[in-house]
Amino acid sequence: MSILHLFFGFSGRITRRTFIFCFLALLALNFALTYLFLPLFDLTVQTYLDDKTLKNWTLDSIIFGILFWPDLAISYKRLHDLGVSGKVYGVFSLLCLSFFFATSQEIFTNNPLDNNVFLICLFALVLIIVAFLAVMIFKKGQPHENRWGPAPV
Repeated sequence: MSILHLFFGFSGRITRRTFIFCFLALLALNFALTYLFLPLFDLTVQTYLDDKTLKNWTLDSIIFGILFWPDLAISYKRLHDLGVSGKVYGVFSLLCLSFFFATSQEIFTNNPLDNNVFLICLFALVLIIVAFLAVMIFKKGQPHENRWGPAPV
């Protein structure tokens, strides 16, 4: 499987090891892009971490947009290895995006840490994301060929 297909194609299966390496590569790319784009938004690392402003939200949204497709592609292929349709991750991503956009107004108008409902929802979302990621990392794939292809080596 080529690197291009790995990060942009949706067919096939990948192992836990490949998923972990790809996930870590995307995470590193996220940090690198954030650091590189900070001057374009007239931000420093300190102001980026301390202040949650429209500039931060815009920067985060741009980087999310850049990395969304590769994340979707590796997650689809990992789910295929588990014998599950990748569309499950699509629905999961839509739920996360819905929460992000629903709360973005709250973030810019009030301090969200003063809102208990926001904190409970955020905590629940983080738990769901961690559980989903744990399944993707720790559950072994199907050892036999399934409808998405042969078992990866």
